[in-house]
This record gives sequence, C-alpha cells and structure tokens, in this order.
Amino acid sequence: MTEAPRDRMVNLDAEISEIQQALAGFDAGARRNVAVVGYPLSGKSTLIEAVIARYGKQIRKVSLTSIRDDVEDITAAAGGDRIIAIDDCQYLFTRRIGGFGTLERFLDIVATSDHLFLTTWNTFAWNYLKQVFDLQDYFPVRVAMPEMGPESIAAIIGARYDPGNTRYVDDADSNGQLWKLKQGRFRLRGIAAAVVDSGRDRDDSGLQSAIFEKIAKLSNGNPGVAMAIWQRAYIDGEIRTGLIEVPDFETDMSPDQAFVLSNILMMKSATREDLQKITVGHLKMDRILFTLIDRGLIIKDSGRFVVEPLALYAIIHSLKKSRQVW
Repeated sequence: MTEAPRDRMVNLDAEISEIQQALAGFDAGARRNVAVVGYPLSGKSTLIEAVIARYGKQIRKVSLTSIRDDVEDITAAAGGDRIIAIDDCQYLFTRRIGGFGTLERFLDIVATSDHLFLTTWNTFAWNYLKQVFDLQDYFPVRVAMPEMGPESIAAIIGARYDPGNTRYVDDADSNGQLWKLKQGRFRLRGIAAAVVDSGRDRDDSGLQSAIFEKIAKLSNGNPGVAMAIWQRAYIDGEIRTGLIEVPDFETDMSPDQAFVLSNILMMKSATREDLQKITVGHLKMDRILFTLIDRGLIIKDSGRFVVEPLALYAIIHSLKKSRQVW
C-alpha cells in the first residue's frame, strides 16, 4: 500500500507548532491531550514522528496495528515516560455490539493519568466515535491534517524520485515533444528540483509546475494519494502527462459490501479475521472481499486488506452518500 511518505516533512510547521504548544503547556502544569485527526494516507504518523524526533526520549510511543482487546501495553507505558504517543487509535474499538470496551478502558486511563497523551485518529473513526463519546473532552487539542499544495507535493515526491534523472513526456503535444531535464535548478519552497527544458519559448519550469498542480488537485492534497498518482505515471524514468489521472471506479455496492468497505476505510488495514469479528459471521465475507478487490477498491497486502489509494476519494464519496461514514 502507498503510505503517506515519511522522507521529508513539508508545510506542517503550523501543526507541529500547535502540538509543541500543548507540550510546553504540560511542562507548565497544564495537561491538554492532543488528537491528530486526518484521512487515510494524510501523514498523521509522519507528523507524530517529527514531533518525537524533536523531543526524543521524553515521549514513549505505542503503535497500534490491529484491533485491540486490551490496553496492557498502554498501561505499561503510562507507568514510565510523562508523554505517551499512541498511533492509530481507531484500533481501540469495533463497530459491533460490545465493541467499545477497549476504548472505554483507554479513556479511563486518559482521564485518571497524570501523563500527556498525543494520539492519532482516522477522521471517519473519530467522527463515528464523537456520536457516542465526548472525545473532545479527553483530547481538547485537535490537530487536523491539512491538504498539501503543489510545492509540498513536489518536495515529497522529489525526496524519493530524483528529478535530475526524470524525463517528462507531454502526451498532449501534437509533435510528441519529449520534455527533457537540463542541469539548471530552481527551488520549490526551499526544495531543490530539476528544471524542465521545453526547448521552446516558455517558462522552463512551466510543465513541471503544471504537473504538480494537477497531482495536488487530483489527490485533494493527500500525500499518499499524490504518490500513488505519480507512481502510476512514472514508467522507466519518464513521467507521461497523459497518465497523470485518477481512473474511474465502480462504487455502486450492496449495504453489506459498503459496511465492510467502511470498516477497512476506518481501520487503515484489516485482516479477514478482524472483519469477521465485526460482522459477527453473518456475511459472505470471502465473496464481498473478492468483489471489492475485483473492482479495484481494495488491495490485499501481506494478509491485510487496505484501501487502494487511487480509489480513496471515490470510496469516501460513495460511503458518505450511503451514510456509512460522515
């Protein structure tokens, strides 16, 4: 699965500053727990890692990677360091009868602890849980992951793909003009990138700027989706403008298919066993998963089911329309 890139932090100064203010207040005696909330692939974990890198051993991190039936490791962490970072808190509950027990035990720890909690949450899990719990009371500092602009998207992609070794093919050009990179360089918000030499009377960087503007628009500023769009168009060291697009997806589905897909969307990734627990065995799970994979909406990766990054916003639109998420 294409994850939000961790190579370089760009344009998150405001979010880091907001978290730092909460940490500074904690040092001064004010405990205001933090919830970082964002869409899948938006870079929540990357943001937390950037904060941890600045504070080092002052923060103990607990990463959740599957549905949890207990909070023992969180309890153990609460016995040590003063600040505890917990990534992917959506794994603390399930959408079924009796599925809030682990979350309730966690919130009891948060309420009674002297520690500061720095947490990340999937947007749709957070919105779902707000209908049941007053999460804002437990986490008064809410940091929303922003949409990234073209310059930030260019910097993230440039950290993984050397612009100096990339050629650009403008498929829309009637002469099949190959836009090659020359040795000059320009800067995108302090990030060095190679310039596009069109060989024509135009701004050298125009095509490259247009490419990243298009990627930023198609991805809705989501760095993980942007990377997936780039990778789809990147073939043998070339970027073809005609491939910079998001394909259409078939999102008409049955209520059971929509329910399963909404849980995968909320959880980041899920095993078949995770999904079977949530649906209590009454659904034809294998058939549903087969259909979702066949339509290109999800991917099976190392035994876990994840949303196809290119399909993310089509899925969100469909599930919002059917009121499976909000």
